[in-house]
Amino acid sequence: MPPSNATVINRAVTIEGPGRGNADRIWIPIEDKLWEYGPNMNPLTRMANVMKKRSVPHREFKVLNDKRLPRFTRINENSGYNTTAVTITVDNGNYFRVQDVIEITRTGEHCLVTGISGNDLTVVRNYATGGTPGTGVAMVDNDEIRILGQAQSERSATPSTITTDPGTVTNYTQLISRSSSVSLDRTRTDEYGPKEKQRQSKQAMDEIKIDNELNFKFGKPLKDVEGDSPRDSSVADSRYATAGIKWFVDNFASDNVLDANEVITQTTLWGFVAPLFENMPDDSTNQNRELVALCGMNAFHAFHQWGLSRVETTPDMKKFGMQLTTYLAPPGRLNLVQDYSLTGDEYSNYMFVINPMDLEYVYTDGHDVHIETNKQMPNVKEIVDEIWGEVGLGIKRPELHGYVYNMKAGA
Repeated sequence: MPPSNATVINRAVTIEGPGRGNADRIWIPIEDKLWEYGPNMNPLTRMANVMKKRSVPHREFKVLNDKRLPRFTRINENSGYNTTAVTITVDNGNYFRVQDVIEITRTGEHCLVTGISGNDLTVVRNYATGGTPGTGVAMVDNDEIRILGQAQSERSATPSTITTDPGTVTNYTQLISRSSSVSLDRTRTDEYGPKEKQRQSKQAMDEIKIDNELNFKFGKPLKDVEGDSPRDSSVADSRYATAGIKWFVDNFASDNVLDANEVITQTTLWGFVAPLFENMPDDSTNQNRELVALCGMNAFHAFHQWGLSRVETTPDMKKFGMQLTTYLAPPGRLNLVQDYSLTGDEYSNYMFVINPMDLEYVYTDGHDVHIETNKQMPNVKEIVDEIWGEVGLGIKRPELHGYVYNMKAGA
């Protein structure tokens, strides 16, 4: 096509602004940088990755989970027991050994266990100095009983052994994937900002991080096996999905869920986190008694409304490389992170309380998140790269985690 002819101006004109004449001649400055939206949005994944990274040979993996022996049970008798009853029924007799001293916590009475038959205990009432021997305080149904330990007689034989049978926590690695694709011509084109291939690759990596974070928080476990798939009969292979922290809490520690009912008080929150601190084993935080709270925007604002004094973040918590605001709660330190993945109508009001020492980032052997280049079809003039991996959340003791929902700052 021939070039367009110049426009003839048939009279003298004054010099006019840049809109006069061919607009293609105007040079428009464009900053040679691409400014992106979105803060860091994968704090849970980062914590799990820092604490422990483990490869497994199969998409299904398990974590052994053990507990200390139980110390509490309750009276199981609707009519209760009078002051001299020597046979009492409890919820679980397997917790006891002959010569255990037990305490009825409501009354303070101590009893000595002399015989066990199923859930029936034979006891000596008021087995302590002071008071009337053999006569205690009346018990009522559901009275709490605590095992204090053995008080063996001098020539006692070795007591019977009580131990736990370790349980397992099962999860799966999930195949996650993002791709980038550009034409060959585009790779040779000069343009402002990063090259399109570079821009897409970074975007794909950022998005797969968020994919993983949301799965680690809200995923539900799935083992959809090949051949006879119960959910997706259109494919003849298998699909696995990883369970996230919310699923683990809902299914293993439902008592660790609190409905804040929109406006939460400090007393309510501290009462909620107290059991999480109390049950932390010594190996979980090097005895520093610290938990991390991943807060949606509204939950985060509640702390600042209270005007609590901040304290110095410990070196243990600084290793996560995130901005932490540490508050000293009565039971221990609570390290707050404003979690920008907790957004929307529902989850901006959430706060996950996490013991990071009990998390691990798990991936199938050789299939951690990585980039594979040149995945384009043959004879197609484009370049396709794929970022993918098979990853899952490992959690040792689900009972040490919890979450608060419907949490907002007051007016």
